Amino acid sequence: MITRRRPAAFVLFSLLFACMLAGCLGVQAPKPPAPKAPALSDYFPAVVGSVWDFEGHGNEYASYVRTVVHRSGEKTQIEVNNGGTVTGEVYRIAANEVRQVYFMGEFYTRESLLDAKENRQDVVLKAPLEPGQKWESSKTTKTIEQVGLEVTVPAGTFKQVVKVLSVQKKSNWRSYEYYAPDVGPIKYEHTDGTNTISSLLKSYKPAK
Repeated sequence: MITRRRPAAFVLFSLLFACMLAGCLGVQAPKPPAPKAPALSDYFPAVVGSVWDFEGHGNEYASYVRTVVHRSGEKTQIEVNNGGTVTGEVYRIAANEVRQVYFMGEFYTRESLLDAKENRQDVVLKAPLEPGQKWESSKTTKTIEQVGLEVTVPAGTFKQVVKVLSVQKKSNWRSYEYYAPDVGPIKYEHTDGTNTISSLLKSYKPAK
């Protein structure tokens, strides 16, 4: 039987091709795209039935349960129960900001307040979520102090956390608010320089 020798060029090409497949020529697969940054609304999820349970320190009413009870369009109604009283709060969640537009204390039913005449205009979060972003509300001046934080509370450790400083205009009280994507508020700290009151997320149950 006669064996035919393959041309040297063919053998060389085959070796080079195999080498490329193995990466020995430094050819690398393209890097996957960077993960998409969370949107502002991701930091204030508002699905009806979602429940946040906070444990408190420094004040008997710093523990509370926060529940989304109604939602329509951009408006969301949240019930806050601290064991001593229940409040009804309405927020407007837009692409560029989250704003509290209604508040009622001593509200012991879950009747919808979404159509009630607005009695507040307090911005809670404002885009862009960048350090130095600053805005005024009726009683406070708010500033985004840090982003991309990792924060641990009883409910777990959360990443990409946004920290907001809130300074009272007519008192010495300062508050720090922490928001995590897909969870919302996870920590609140209030201090006057001497006393500190905190509320830490103990559990979060998103609506099914």
